[in-house]
Amino acid sequence: MPKITIPKNEHGKLRVFALSMSDDAAQALHDNDDITSAEDLRPQERALGTTFVDAIKVEVFRVADLGEFGLAGYLRDGVDVNEAEISRDAAKLAKVDGWVMLVYSPAFGGVEATLDPIPELTLIGTYSQEQADSTPIPLESEAAAPYTGIPGAVPPIPPKGRAGGSLVVVGLAVLAALILWWALR
Repeated sequence: MPKITIPKNEHGKLRVFALSMSDDAAQALHDNDDITSAEDLRPQERALGTTFVDAIKVEVFRVADLGEFGLAGYLRDGVDVNEAEISRDAAKLAKVDGWVMLVYSPAFGGVEATLDPIPELTLIGTYSQEQADSTPIPLESEAAAPYTGIPGAVPPIPPKGRAGGSLVVVGLAVLAALILWWALR
């Protein structure tokens, strides 16, 4: 199989590989926790022929585990692959049995990567995932308009002049009486 180049910062792509290997070997790719090679690469990294793969962004499973849903149904409804691309490859996807490996774009950490898959991996296709609609919804409600609240009552204006001074004098007299009472006790 020719080498596959993953561009830097690729997102929204999914690569589907058919696995032509024993159940034990495929299970090792599924578990991906056995570091046994001299280069300390995990099974998925060795299989894809690259030095870094984020195992969380890779799925390995038996197609038979999908039941009647099938691989095409899982790609369409489970991971939001573009319907037109699934229709284009429907015959190819229907023939896939055994184990498959789904590799999502973020599996390569946003860096450019070159894959040199082992012969047991066959690239079925690269598919685009539908992106969620993030178009802002215009709010056309009176409540959403700025400054729609009714202004509160005007706060009372503190007394000025003689009335304000009288309150200060009364406050000081009460304070003096309290101090005197405390001192004579």
